[in-house]
Formats: sequence, C-alpha cells, structure tokens
Amino acid sequence: MSEFRLIWAAAIVGALAVTGSVSQAQECKNRGQLDTLYCDENNDLVADTPTDPRKLKDPPTIVFAYTPVEDPAASRVVGKVGYTQVPAGPKGRFSATYGDGIGIAQASKNKEAAFLLCQWAVSKQQGARLLQSGGGVPFRNSVLNDPEVRKGVKLPQEWLQSVIDASKISKLGLPVIIPVAEFRDIVGAGVTATLSGADPAVELKKAHEQFRPILERSEKAS
Repeated sequence: MSEFRLIWAAAIVGALAVTGSVSQAQECKNRGQLDTLYCDENNDLVADTPTDPRKLKDPPTIVFAYTPVEDPAASRVVGKVGYTQVPAGPKGRFSATYGDGIGIAQASKNKEAAFLLCQWAVSKQQGARLLQSGGGVPFRNSVLNDPEVRKGVKLPQEWLQSVIDASKISKLGLPVIIPVAEFRDIVGAGVTATLSGADPAVELKKAHEQFRPILERSEKAS
C-alpha cells in the first residue's frame, strides 16, 4: 500500500505540473506519445527543437552528474560533504535502485546504427566513464570491481565505497507493474477527479481497490 501511495503522490504532482502547460500543448500539431512539453511535427519519433527562442537554454556550465557537489564549477561545498549508505530501517537495509532504458523504435530507418549505439551505451567502457565522472552508477559489477576503473574515479573514495556497498544491498525502487496501461487509466481517472476537487484519500482508496485485483492476476500469471 505504501508503494501505491508513493506512485499516487508522484502522479498528482506530475499532473499539477502539466496543467500549467495546457496552452503549450494546444500549439503542437503532432505529439505522438511524447510528454505535453514536447512536439514531434516531423513524425521522426524524436522531440523537436523548440521554435520559440525563449524556450532554448544555454547555461554556462552543464553538469551531468548525480553528485555535482564535488565540482568546483557548480558547487560551494566541495570537500565538505560526506557519503555513506542509507541507514537500516525496520525491514532491513536496502538501497533503492533505478535505471534508464534504451531501445530501437519500430519506425527507425537506421536500426543497425541504433543497435550499435545501444551496444556502445551499455558497454563496460561507458560504464567505467559513468562511474569515473560521478555521472551515475553502472549496472556491471565488473566495472565496480575493476581496480583500474576505481583508480580513475574523480569523486572522493568515500563516495566510491558507499556506491560499492550500496550495490550489494540494492533493490528496485519502484514495484514492477506489468499491466501498466490499466494502471495508468485507473490512476489517471483518480488524479483527474482529485484535481477537480474530489477527496484525495477517497480517490486513492478507490483506485487501490480497482487496481489490486488486476495486479494480483498479473502477478499470478507471471
């Protein structure tokens, strides 16, 4: 139930953010399955560059890292931050794990090149670069356990050790939901009702009762 509440809260916050961009959504002639913030008017399955110059951003420094606190160009607390694992709770000690996905669109005209890009993105070499720059944590233990890779890590050794230790107790940060279409429909209806003035607690309970049997059937089938 607590996981469902977490997803519900995230859905409401996301919906509140989207309501402010309704006028933007109406300006787009084709969006496909992209978020309302983006357009795909040339139907290439990739978000178009904004035509409004005011929407273009050109910051002086772009930091692709989960821990920019150690970058002198982006932080005032370099060397003043400590790192450790998440402390244990009543059910044990776990590190929430999230990941990104990469794939090939069915409509792609360059499937072979896209496949090579996928290979490159998940390669050990790229995993090493990711870890060494502090941009994230690779999913390969062979990268985390490689002494040569560890030597090249730019962040404090305390950070590296906490990452290695956390990888040993990692668990998925969100539940795996196979019937995601039904989930979105039910939660979406509840979020819409909540934004229209309905009681969030009532809508949460209703959505939970509607989706629970669907989830249980899915779990039994898998």
